[in-house]
Amino acid sequence: MTSSLRASLLGLWLLIVVICVALAFLLMSIFRLGVGAQIGHVQTQVESAASLTAQRFNAYEASFPQTPSSFATDEHRRELTLILQLVLADFKEVEGGFWSAPDGFLAYAYPSYAGGGVPKKDVPEAEAARIAAVAQAALNSGSAQTQSFPSETETLILRAEPVGAGDAPTFARRQRIKN
Repeated sequence: MTSSLRASLLGLWLLIVVICVALAFLLMSIFRLGVGAQIGHVQTQVESAASLTAQRFNAYEASFPQTPSSFATDEHRRELTLILQLVLADFKEVEGGFWSAPDGFLAYAYPSYAGGGVPKKDVPEAEAARIAAVAQAALNSGSAQTQSFPSETETLILRAEPVGAGDAPTFARRQRIKN
């Protein structure tokens, strides 16, 4: 009788272990689906922000009797920053800017930045090279480019759209999507 009780308890423990492993697998699958959906939502948000920013830039550029040869002047940089702040204020945790091949970053804004009362205007150094590469790819192809950069803790989504005469693509980015 003791051996049959021992066999029954061992069988019960094995069943519990199998159920726990199956539950862990299901929970991880559900978690991954949630992260995938979140990334899809954020990518749509970033694409919308970049598209709206491009539209506003084109309207800004059309306001000139003759298109400026460069937007790298202090006055143009202030105006481009204002465009970014107005557009990106409607997109929570999306930041973006304007970049050109000859002049680099022209303007940058992160109006929903939670790190203080003043909106963030500096380009993140850790991602500047990636942003420039995606912007240059958009210039080279003449069409919008979207790239994601997953890491262990977050996914970075970058979008660049050529605007105007093709000199200043706009980009929008989302910094943190927890994985």
